[in-house]
Amino acid sequence: MGKFYCGNSIRRIFISSFLFLRYDERKGRFIMTIKAIITDLDGTLLNSNKQTSAYTKHILERTRQKGIHFCMATGRCPESVEYKLEEWGLDENIQFILAMNGSTLYDRKEKYRQDFYMMSGDALIEVVKHFEDLPVLFQVLYGPARYTSKITPEWIQRSKLFGETLIQVDMKEFLHHRTANKFILLFEPDLMPVILERASHFHDASLYGFPSGKDCFEYVDSHINKGFAVQKLADLLNIRMDEIAAFGDAGNDIEMLESVGLSVAMKNGSDAIKAVAMYQTDYDNNEDGVAHFIEDRILKTDD
Repeated sequence: MGKFYCGNSIRRIFISSFLFLRYDERKGRFIMTIKAIITDLDGTLLNSNKQTSAYTKHILERTRQKGIHFCMATGRCPESVEYKLEEWGLDENIQFILAMNGSTLYDRKEKYRQDFYMMSGDALIEVVKHFEDLPVLFQVLYGPARYTSKITPEWIQRSKLFGETLIQVDMKEFLHHRTANKFILLFEPDLMPVILERASHFHDASLYGFPSGKDCFEYVDSHINKGFAVQKLADLLNIRMDEIAAFGDAGNDIEMLESVGLSVAMKNGSDAIKAVAMYQTDYDNNEDGVAHFIEDRILKTDD
């Protein structure tokens, strides 16, 4: 069973607890009414080798058979996720992908894609100018192409892992007259305090910056976060936000967890994500933490 956490608001937690329960007269008890489960990928559903186990695949298949939508919310582009789904053994169980940290909603079944709130290239050029004296890689994604300010051996390997084409560009020149839904800064993990301090002095109300990993800082449009995309998905599925469960491990998952009825932080998650979650998994992402929680807290409760 997961551990219960009091996050930002005890009142919110108890209200949500009742919202995603309904009384079943036939069974004589309250049961969950979770209609969709949304999970982050890296550090959450995927293990450190960027794979899923046979147990996780089995639990997600059971979830689908129960009629519960299973969706992914990730910083990756939808093309990268699509490329990997068969390898992960999830091709039959995933219809919706919330990509680019919430700026893209992709329906795999209907081949429908919607992008929200693109950033202007001119605004991103100012980001480059603000950080370019630091040892930072700048990257931007367009479909399966990853444009980078410098090609490194590490990113040659990573791009292959993601099914992407890596292309080196002069980033300021490249961004001119373009728009983007996500802009990425990459650096050594020990530089994060410097990045955070520098970011605190960059002011553009149209942009929102946040750390999305130990070596990564990202900008999206200020309207965008994963919670925004979850609301768009709820509208599409005609379900309430309190009928959704969400799993995450990092800062870019906070708004998503704050917006849903059942929020779960990974055991390996950051302190910030644990502070807003109702529950914490008993197992980390290398121990099928998401699958164990779904089986113990959602599928068993719904039997």
